Amino acid sequence: MKVAEFYIAFFLILVVLIAGVVLIFSFVFNLSGFEAEIAENEYTSSNPEILLKSKKQLSQSPEIVKAVYLTSWSASKKGMIDYLIDIAKTTEINAVVIDIKDFSGYVAYDTAVPEVEKYGAEQIRIKNIDSLIDKLHEEGIYVIARITVFQDPILAQARPDLAVHSKTETDSLWFDNVGLAWIDPAAEESWDYNIAIAKDAVNHGFNELNFDYVRFPSDGDLKDMNFPFWDGELPKQAVIREFFKYLRQELPDVKISIDLFGLSTVSSNDLGIGQIIEDGFESFDYVCPMIYPSHYADGFKGYQNPAEYPYEVVKYSMEGALRKLMLYKQSQETNVQLRPWLQDFDLGAVYDAEMVRSEIEAVYDAAGEDFKGFMLWNSWNYYTKEALEPKKNLKINKVCINNNCFYVELAETQEEKSRGLMYREILDKDKGMLFIFDEEKEHSFWMKNTLIPLDIIWINKDKEIVHIEKNVQPCVEEKCETFKPSNRAKYVLELNAGQSDKTNIKIGDRFNFFY
Repeated sequence: MKVAEFYIAFFLILVVLIAGVVLIFSFVFNLSGFEAEIAENEYTSSNPEILLKSKKQLSQSPEIVKAVYLTSWSASKKGMIDYLIDIAKTTEINAVVIDIKDFSGYVAYDTAVPEVEKYGAEQIRIKNIDSLIDKLHEEGIYVIARITVFQDPILAQARPDLAVHSKTETDSLWFDNVGLAWIDPAAEESWDYNIAIAKDAVNHGFNELNFDYVRFPSDGDLKDMNFPFWDGELPKQAVIREFFKYLRQELPDVKISIDLFGLSTVSSNDLGIGQIIEDGFESFDYVCPMIYPSHYADGFKGYQNPAEYPYEVVKYSMEGALRKLMLYKQSQETNVQLRPWLQDFDLGAVYDAEMVRSEIEAVYDAAGEDFKGFMLWNSWNYYTKEALEPKKNLKINKVCINNNCFYVELAETQEEKSRGLMYREILDKDKGMLFIFDEEKEHSFWMKNTLIPLDIIWINKDKEIVHIEKNVQPCVEEKCETFKPSNRAKYVLELNAGQSDKTNIKIGDRFNFFY
């Protein structure tokens, strides 16, 4: 080899080696950036201080909850959370139900429950549960944790002594039609396990706990079941009722809800699974019958295919539940509310906007003044927005901040805005007037012919306070002082003078609006 060729070859080899080293160092030192890029699709926070901040709670829970359901996988994705927030901003939806322990038995985030780790039941799908809940609360969304109880393959494998077994297969767990194992509902140690998970969820800021699969199995080879704790003599209803009561005992100050078969609304027996709706009335804040028309047997109430009659099936079921509740209240004191699950999925019929809306209208029509909301189920978590009332068609009737709420009259038309609170001699302490403008700008106010002193609060489109004028005095003169905000606003709230100080309202705070 000639000298020149040797140096050229040596130089090329050296370049390749240097490039390789650079690439290796680049990969190592940028690994965290690569991981961050991967994690961008996950809902998490890169700010470690998030965990040290106090949790952002809703200033007031909605009186009427209208929720959609998300799996824990969906709740871990930023795109799905953005989708949820858009639904909440543009429709009547104000709440979300999120799986924290689903049919798999896995808990979806890092808990402080030792047994969850011991049994290998943690599968971290939601990497920062506190950040997620804080974000949803910032958006005014009520957050419900869903816990699947006795359908639990993970606990059954880890603790077969608590599980339902097969009579015919030696040392074998019993499995339902979809291959999932169950816990004996009478196994009280499993009660404490699920309650520990529930308490952990409350500590993370969930507003409500929703319990599902609180029943005996309903499908599979039911004759092959062997229960280690249930003796077969005690009625199934009694077992489930005791668990209901134990939940309330252990979670006395927490809002809790129970999912029941839809047929429990009209049935006089426990459906073979231990569920009696009146037992739910005794222990829960909300009873949530799953009134999915597609799940009713052909021929129900004379309908060959009940799925094709969503209004009729839902209304009949809700009326049955309301009758049971009315009778229950005649002998027992309770504040329980009915809030059904409705289907937003195709099964038995195509559920378009008209079909889904007809279910919602059926709940309104059946409940009347007792309407307390609904929850929509779609296993894919995509919902028919056209079936939901647009936010612009709903009327704000209450605004809340710092755990204080004010019922408001609306000033929307030009005439209403011009008149405002003129000539009023009194304004109740929990009342106010909310002015709503089409454009966000620096809207000026005065006190012409206003007879009571007021606090005037300017609020931007994100419901954040941008300016406050306190204790503005009445003006009956020809010329009155004009008050103008320092920033643009879309809403202006007038309250009795002194309410801003009394409730510690300040610039930068956010209001929640309720419809």
